Amino acid sequence: MKPNFLFISVDQQRFDCVGYSGRRPVKTPNIDRIAHEGIWFDQAYTPIPICCPARQSLVCGQRAERFGALWNYDQGIPVRSLEKEAYSWARELQRSGYHTAYVGAWHGSPEYTPLDFGYEHYVPTAELQARIEQEYPGIVYEHGFYGDKNPVPLEDSCTHRNAEEIIRYIDEFSKEEVPWHVKMDFVEPHLPCRPSEPFASMYKPEDIEKWAAFDDPLTNKPYIQRQQLYNWETQNLSWEACSRMVALYYGYISQVDDAVGRVLSYLEADRAAGPYYCAFHCGSWRHGRQQAYDRQALCYV
Repeated sequence: MKPNFLFISVDQQRFDCVGYSGRRPVKTPNIDRIAHEGIWFDQAYTPIPICCPARQSLVCGQRAERFGALWNYDQGIPVRSLEKEAYSWARELQRSGYHTAYVGAWHGSPEYTPLDFGYEHYVPTAELQARIEQEYPGIVYEHGFYGDKNPVPLEDSCTHRNAEEIIRYIDEFSKEEVPWHVKMDFVEPHLPCRPSEPFASMYKPEDIEKWAAFDDPLTNKPYIQRQQLYNWETQNLSWEACSRMVALYYGYISQVDDAVGRVLSYLEADRAAGPYYCAFHCGSWRHGRQQAYDRQALCYV
């Protein structure tokens, strides 16, 4: 019997913001379980710390410079992108008789979708969000990139609709007794962080320890590190304001973990789904040192 493959990706999550790491007070019991029962890679590195090229490398298994995608295709400056004729391990699985489905964030090509790289079914994040906007019109978020508590109930949140779609595909494929591979790709906890309750209130800003390097004046550091603060307009950001963001960030991570747990629970309960391998992948990071909140040139700090 061929094994099944569940591949879970999250966007802008620090490796140490998983409970298993023991580094930050983030509750992720379901992701921890994957680590406990499998292998924790503590020296795994991205081939390039930029969203689109890294995602394309994940599709084909090649370094980004091989196909010319060195920055995000939607940042204004034209750049090459992975062609649909390129090798794709998902396509190889499909040719081997696997059913395949992709749910969630893509951001891998300006022209092509997962359907061009070996996936039979694709439900983009935009479709999940459109359903939410239709059912809960008129929601206004006041704090922009700094994040807000989400009034959308947990069951109807984007994270849990993602889990719902993944379970639907696994159930459908299992009934056909055909091996499957599904990609569960979360846009979360990418900023702006907007967790639903109870996760929006799970962490208290006043309980979060101040980053050791938050007040670092960046003396003798490369110019670009100081410039990033001005790019993000965070040069005068206080720890009080920052800790509120971090609390929402932690809550978003725990919400993603809850959605992951729903899929794992389904797989445990439904023996028809068959044996499977599960991989969890943290894509890039968000909260860095000092008042900087994105990757780019700060990745080597």
